[in-house]
Amino acid sequence: MKRRVSLKRLVIPGVCLLMAAGTLALGLTYRAGIPDMGLADARNIRDIPRGATAIEYAWGEKPEDEPWMEEKDFAMVDGEYEALQAPIVARVSSTGNMRLANGSTGQEFTVKEVLRGEEFLSEGQTSYFYQDYGFVKMVGCFRYGHTLNMMNPDHEYLIFLKESPLNAYSAEKAYLSYSLDFGYIRLGGGRTATLPEDYENMDFLDLQDYEFFSVSEKCTAVLNEIRGEILAEFGY
Repeated sequence: MKRRVSLKRLVIPGVCLLMAAGTLALGLTYRAGIPDMGLADARNIRDIPRGATAIEYAWGEKPEDEPWMEEKDFAMVDGEYEALQAPIVARVSSTGNMRLANGSTGQEFTVKEVLRGEEFLSEGQTSYFYQDYGFVKMVGCFRYGHTLNMMNPDHEYLIFLKESPLNAYSAEKAYLSYSLDFGYIRLGGGRTATLPEDYENMDFLDLQDYEFFSVSEKCTAVLNEIRGEILAEFGY
């Protein structure tokens, strides 16, 4: 006696397969309509082609930036710089490798020394950390939306992190930036200068010597001063 196969058991997998194929086709069609400006395959900061990226915003561009930043409270939580409250503090160098998503950026780093949080990472470890306000597709080019520049592989940094909540479920450890504006601070690189007013016309790759982006001398001075005070807390 032949076993009868339920019509439902045949139809449902078939429908699911068609839906999956349709979704894939739509995705490929949509992807084909997006002009590749060079970031689709960028895996390292050195892979970014010239003319493809610029920055979207700099401190001091809005009139309210200057009075808001005259008081250092904007960088503090409960009277202490937010970065100093990070559970993980380490001296690191950037490999230049990156993972890009729309509006967020992952940067790969190698740990040179752990100053706080030895239970979360160790010297010699190489991992990624992630932060918001990354590259976003705009008309004619990509714009980098963070006022904190990406780490330059030619420098070392003091970095302020927290663990990703997904680390409990993944063999690959990842981390999140703890402070929005002071997620990492360059070591031995001197003070950052103020950008020219036409910074929006400058190529992102020409801005690697800038640790952060500011078009106001007042904002630049405050940001440099805060960085110096944070570094001093760790003997730098």
